[in-house]
Amino acid sequence: MRPAVGSLPLLLLFILVTACATPLSTDQPPARHVILISIDGLRPEFYLDSGYPAPILRKLAASGARAQTVEPVFPSNTNPSHATILTGLRPNRHGIIFNVRFEPDGTRGGWYEDASELRAASLWMWARTAGLRTASINWPTTHFAQIDLLVTGGDYPANEAGLAKLTQATTTGLFSLARVTPSVAALKDDVTWDALMAATAAGLVRRAQPHLLLLHFDQTDHFQHQHGRDADEVKRAVGRVDGHLASILEAVSDAGLSSRTAVVVTGDHGFSNIRQEVFPNYLLARAGLRVGPPPSSSIRAGTRGPPRPPSRPCAWPAPAATSSCREPSSTPSAPWKARPSPSTRFPVTRWAMRAIAGSAGPRRAGSTDTFPRERRWPPGSSPLARAFAPG
Repeated sequence: MRPAVGSLPLLLLFILVTACATPLSTDQPPARHVILISIDGLRPEFYLDSGYPAPILRKLAASGARAQTVEPVFPSNTNPSHATILTGLRPNRHGIIFNVRFEPDGTRGGWYEDASELRAASLWMWARTAGLRTASINWPTTHFAQIDLLVTGGDYPANEAGLAKLTQATTTGLFSLARVTPSVAALKDDVTWDALMAATAAGLVRRAQPHLLLLHFDQTDHFQHQHGRDADEVKRAVGRVDGHLASILEAVSDAGLSSRTAVVVTGDHGFSNIRQEVFPNYLLARAGLRVGPPPSSSIRAGTRGPPRPPSRPCAWPAPAATSSCREPSSTPSAPWKARPSPSTRFPVTRWAMRAIAGSAGPRRAGSTDTFPRERRWPPGSSPLARAFAPG
């Protein structure tokens, strides 16, 4: 039987390097640009095991800071983990408690997509407070986000309607600025989608030079779900994503930003092969032992309540006061994604900003750091603002 895939209690690697792959040094000037790249389903083997075609990952790991293992938040799913990466808080604090909502009648609802559902300040909010230019490419839970250059992931069918939906869900003029032309073929699958996102990100680095760039790749997650964690399809996916990392670093070099850019490569959860899944609620309901409450009159299964008011469209360059740079899109339905696993805390956000600012030295593998739960940063004093402060 071909194994299915679940999540791994100890997951991913954390790499912090300058774009030119030089070692971190406390006498280096603060970075003026941060590129945060998430590889969905990233595991330490991808750069520790030479059997994976990932020379760029291994080069970054060898010349920067890295962690052998990191414990994810609970549940270790894509959307909660990505919200934690940006806020430093657990899901019960930042509000994205799963990939999808649980409706009052017991059914599974729509995805957590809108940035307004975050109950804590995120990196892009800190960046805007500091007056910095922001960009986000395919990062989860960023719909309607106050981000200058925004491409949101979603359900884009590989046809003209899907292409039109992608265009509407993207900052006006973004693809032209990046000199990228989306096509129906790019919407075919996760492989072609990742290639489009990488080309778009590289184009923005060269021509817009955002101070904060968020980028998320999907395909490594997809192939581990489909074929198991050790399949050849997974290794080929890792190789393609590694090539995308090379294109981003090349763009940083072309833009003359190597000495002023910090690159963070991280992930959201790991994988374990499984052979059988058990859904207790299904068994309880079939036995007549579980009866959910009746649906609310205002919330129907699979919906997200009243529609949101349309956001104000904007073009590049976007005015600072613009609340959103995209058109509203409908909520796509989506299948179950990953399986939760026990966890404690997630160290990325605070460590990343401290390291970029030159205040964090080498860390032992597996060590953790927790972002203060109640702390709120006055304008101009956030870790991101300090990281970008003039020398």
